[in-house]
Amino acid sequence: MTTIYKILFLAISSLVVFNFKAQSNDWELYRSVDGVELFTMKVNCKPKKGGFDRDLILIKVVNTNNVTKSISWKEALWYNDNCFSCNSNSNEFLKEFSLFPNSQIIGECEGFDYPFLTLFVQFTDKDYKSQDVQILTEFELKDLRIK
Repeated sequence: MTTIYKILFLAISSLVVFNFKAQSNDWELYRSVDGVELFTMKVNCKPKKGGFDRDLILIKVVNTNNVTKSISWKEALWYNDNCFSCNSNSNEFLKEFSLFPNSQIIGECEGFDYPFLTLFVQFTDKDYKSQDVQILTEFELKDLRIK
């Protein structure tokens, strides 16, 4: 009887590890500079507090250093193949923050903790109606600085 439990335990453990690895592989390395890694992942978000379903690109920033790093970039966002922010001098597209040693921060669907780590792609909700649908077709984190 103990052998059956061991086999069952190993089978379940293998499935859990496999599922974790499958989820963690969704992140794509965007850039790595001076021990700071930036990853992106496109996700479909269904808001818990109302609103339309939407696609977002989440950004994960990992500091592999033993010291705090200051990180900044300017978002260049193309909607329907037109750069929306390229000629803007607005600080709206400038992202600046510090990241503690050996830590990470991750954008999320609701975006309350780190809204600067999410990029809006498009609404996907069947109830969303618009004459002028805007879809993120390209993005760049320009002037990436790590200090």
